[in-house]
Amino acid sequence: MAHAAEGAEEAGDGARRIVVGQATNASAALSPDGRTVVLDLLNMVWSVPARGGEAIRLTGIDQEATEPDFSPDGRHLVFQGYTDGNFPLWLARADGTGTRRLTSGAADHREPRFSPDGRRIAYTAETEGRYAIHVLDLDSGASRVWAAPGDDATAQEAQPYWYRTAQRARQAHLLGRRHPAVLRRAGARPPGTARAPTRS
Repeated sequence: MAHAAEGAEEAGDGARRIVVGQATNASAALSPDGRTVVLDLLNMVWSVPARGGEAIRLTGIDQEATEPDFSPDGRHLVFQGYTDGNFPLWLARADGTGTRRLTSGAADHREPRFSPDGRRIAYTAETEGRYAIHVLDLDSGASRVWAAPGDDATAQEAQPYWYRTAQRARQAHLLGRRHPAVLRRAGARPPGTARAPTRS
């Protein structure tokens, strides 16, 4: 649900200008250059200047696009969008053009996040009765579950987040809501977390 601020005004041609002050179940991402925010509102993705201004709609209402994220170079967006009964991932240019589907299958693919090098996308998907973090390689199109060997097969994992540490700035780490998984090689662990598995 979106809440409009008081003082909505006529914008001409019968249109009504609305200032959005807050929204429920909305997400937003800031462009790498800090100039643009993309956000989902009313099941559509919008682009708006970070300093405020007019919002430009990037997706149609039928797609039910949500959870947008910028590529590290700011040239592309990834988001989840409804089609054929589920939510696959989609890639588009930052202006919303050139949309193409990235994933397929019967499962919902949600919460996509670009890796710092822009070559992979982490996301959440339900497989075998549980939600788990997956990583999609954009070059090959291959996707795999990112979990430690011996993990509890009933554990639920979601909301992937990539980060770097000062000690190992060249490595990218992947943190889920349940526990972290380190990409490429073992790295420093965030405070309060268990040691993550080594990946090659």
